[in-house]
Amino acid sequence: MSAQQNAASRMELEAENEKRMQVAQESMENMLKKVNQETLEVEKAVRDLKAAQEELGQDPLYKLKSGGIVKQASLVGTALFSVRAVTELAGMAGPNGEAHTLPALIQGVIALVCAAYFFLF
Repeated sequence: MSAQQNAASRMELEAENEKRMQVAQESMENMLKKVNQETLEVEKAVRDLKAAQEELGQDPLYKLKSGGIVKQASLVGTALFSVRAVTELAGMAGPNGEAHTLPALIQGVIALVCAAYFFLF
């Protein structure tokens, strides 16, 4: 009977080990599914981040900040010389209007050059 009891005990132990292996295998399969799912989510997040970075790179204010002092100066020059050119143009309507023509033209050209630098570089 001892041999039969040992055999029965071994059979129970083997069945128990088989159940543990099955549970462990199911747990590993679930973990792999989660890892694959999260990998896809991370890849999607990376794609979204790259798209956002490209979109941000096209924003003129971002270009202004990352462009440094020269980029900022070109924006200020555009605003300043545009206002001065408009003021000179308004002065052309008054007495001695011809005297305002050349300054309006020069300041307008400078404003255009500053704007071109800001938007093209």
